[in-house]
Amino acid sequence: MAAALSIFDRNRFYLKNVAVVEQLADIDTIVMDKTGTITTGTSHNIKLEAKLSDEQKQLVYSVCTNSTHPLSRMICQYLGNMEPLAVSGYNEVGGKGIHAFIKEYLVRVGSSKFVLDCVEQAPSNTKVHIAIDDKYLGFFLFRINTVRD
Repeated sequence: MAAALSIFDRNRFYLKNVAVVEQLADIDTIVMDKTGTITTGTSHNIKLEAKLSDEQKQLVYSVCTNSTHPLSRMICQYLGNMEPLAVSGYNEVGGKGIHAFIKEYLVRVGSSKFVLDCVEQAPSNTKVHIAIDDKYLGFFLFRINTVRD
């Protein structure tokens, strides 16, 4: 077991103790999260590919501030500290997006399938699309930082 720990250490794969080596032998599934839930990112890695008015930004902020998803949190950070508006009919669909009513507006934020009812062809970066009252406005483009050498 000590030899195994030594090999892991040389490859910068640090384990708490030798019992973890034995537990590794039982692993049959590895989960990768391309959306950035387990990677790190900052608002500096977001680009807004939309022309949003201040009111539209506040609508998006108000929807995203209700979510605990890391991309929603990053959108709120990117948009800055705004006064959230009252939200009704809030519905967050895991892995897809959010739709909610604010004032008389229907706001959708999420995947292309959720917002546009179409699937993007192999997107190279993570995108969060925006539509207000079924009018597509654009998307947030995320360049997620991952841990590298």
